[in-house]
Amino acid sequence: MRLLAVIALPSLASLSLAQTCQPHWEALGSGVTSDGYAAPMLVYNAGAGDSLYVGGSFSSVGGGLTRGIARWNPATSSWSAVGGGCYSTSTNYFLAALASFDFGSGQELVAGGSFSTAGGLSNTANLAHWNGTRWAGISAGQPGSAVWAAATFQNKLVVGGGFTSVGVVSANGIASWDNETWQPLGSGMGGGFSPNVFALRVHNDGSGNKLYAGGRYSSIGGVNGMIGRWTGTAWEAVGGGVTPGSTFADIEAMAAFNNGSGMALYVGGWDLLPSGGQICNVARWNGTQWTSVGQYLGGRTTSLAVFDDGTGPALYAGGTAQPSINYIAKLVGNQWVTLSGGVNANATPPFPSVFGLLSWNDRLIVGGDFDTAGTTSASGIVAWRGCPVGGHCSNDFNHDDDSNTDADIEAFFACIAGNCCAACDSADFNGDGDTATDADIESFFRVLAGGTC
Repeated sequence: MRLLAVIALPSLASLSLAQTCQPHWEALGSGVTSDGYAAPMLVYNAGAGDSLYVGGSFSSVGGGLTRGIARWNPATSSWSAVGGGCYSTSTNYFLAALASFDFGSGQELVAGGSFSTAGGLSNTANLAHWNGTRWAGISAGQPGSAVWAAATFQNKLVVGGGFTSVGVVSANGIASWDNETWQPLGSGMGGGFSPNVFALRVHNDGSGNKLYAGGRYSSIGGVNGMIGRWTGTAWEAVGGGVTPGSTFADIEAMAAFNNGSGMALYVGGWDLLPSGGQICNVARWNGTQWTSVGQYLGGRTTSLAVFDDGTGPALYAGGTAQPSINYIAKLVGNQWVTLSGGVNANATPPFPSVFGLLSWNDRLIVGGDFDTAGTTSASGIVAWRGCPVGGHCSNDFNHDDDSNTDADIEAFFACIAGNCCAACDSADFNGDGDTATDADIESFFRVLAGGTC
């Protein structure tokens, strides 16, 4: 911790006028072309500040050729291509997973999916990494078919999908890369209709950090059901597990959320049957038992995210073939409630769908295949713009785990000027609903001095 310099408090009268905020839909440029959808999303800094990276099956976003992946620059409110994109010339292509991993020279963006090349390079099929200037493949070889999920666990990159090999290594749907070799994670998945690993998440349910894997299969690593957890050396059952409620049942999404009774792992998908619960689209694991969450929606829940629109953190779910919630909903109590009109298509087919959700600063980014959100025109991607989240009153404003530093002060003043960092708290520091006012600055420095908000 460093001692804080004394800074005079300027009046903000010239900066902004306090306004009452209402959450609302907000378009991100002209959106995705009608030939595809937007799905996985990740905030990543390639040396030019935090940007939103979006993958999917589209050929262009914002009117420019992007092919499977694009970058949204919040500083310029514009879309751009990412090194020529990830695509195939002879068949359909898509991105299903985005993550970050250090391949030896700092964190890089990882893109997984079904494509034959990244940036036109050879040996980049289905999995590639981007350092801000160039694409590269994995030196020991590529997954033999589509990658649907990616995560970092115990300093290794773990990928999941429907493949049976990566490079020359046999691996049933899940494998890890340690910058030297590919390794299978035990015996991997087995059985079921068209088996795939669709979702990966590191979670601590009280027994330490473990990698949870969900998908469409009858077992993984010898553990029965559609979910298991990897300790780093062995697979474990997750309580009584989740079994399929129909032939096509699967787990497609995971999120950690505290509904007031403690942090828990939520899984979403198609016709889930959690042990001790009823058939559902979302199930909750609290470390000791499974329960069904909300009403049964039918269709597939494809994405889950936790977001605070200014009224407190809540769990959001997106999906397909779920007209009862217009494809996106917020969990209120134990009921799924349509989010502000949901998303819609101007004509059918195609039918509207949500395939990706990401919480970023004061926005919930929603990706999929749709033409409008509420009454806002938005092709395939849109933001649910929340109100500044106050009341955190943290003296570690930039959340770098170093409190009361000059960096916190610099981040705070950048935020009230309209350039909040991805990890920063809100410019409405005191949570009174008025953004970037003298009261916020006074509260900020009072907290840094050890006082109350």
